[in-house]
Amino acid sequence: MDLSPITSQTGEKDCLKWLVSLKRPTLVSCDGDGGKHAGIENSSLLATPLIIESMMIGMVVFYDGIENSFRDKDVKLLTIIGDQIASFIERSRAHRELEQKNRELEEAHEQLREAQKDLIDAEKLRAVRELAASINHEINNPLSVITGNAEYLLYINKNLEQNVMERLNIIYSEASRIAEINRRLLEIQDLVTQTYVDDDQIKMLNLERSSSGE
Repeated sequence: MDLSPITSQTGEKDCLKWLVSLKRPTLVSCDGDGGKHAGIENSSLLATPLIIESMMIGMVVFYDGIENSFRDKDVKLLTIIGDQIASFIERSRAHRELEQKNRELEEAHEQLREAQKDLIDAEKLRAVRELAASINHEINNPLSVITGNAEYLLYINKNLEQNVMERLNIIYSEASRIAEINRRLLEIQDLVTQTYVDDDQIKMLNLERSSSGE
């Protein structure tokens, strides 16, 4: 028996429309009115619809140029095969939908993690900048006194001993350095950390990079 899908038979379009309209397993032979109606005179046709949840999604059709080549048992067999094909298609569709949902969920989860990280980083930065502003305010007052007095002593006492002058210069220089660090505290734009000394468990703020926004 030479079985093959309908491809180029006369009346193929009308035949398929008719089969689709039946929406049930169908056996047609040339010697009946159905054969003439289906446009398959002098041949046989066997078809079964693929149905998922009461919806027809396709059809399996076999055609043979020999009269009466299909039997009722072939209808039963093709019906079983059609049900299995429809079930496989439905499982494949459900699997694809599940994979798509999983991808969307993973993307949403990743976006949520990034948003949470950004929120935490922003909150950390806000807290550090508030602390920096408080430190700047508290340090500036006594620091101004130290710097001003050191500068005054250097200006009015030109005849001080060399070691005293050196110590005053050190005081003034280090006070100026503290003032520069204090100024940078107000310019923090990002939190760039580095290892504190040799302890990997403790991180310290890299003030130069944090205040430059690198």
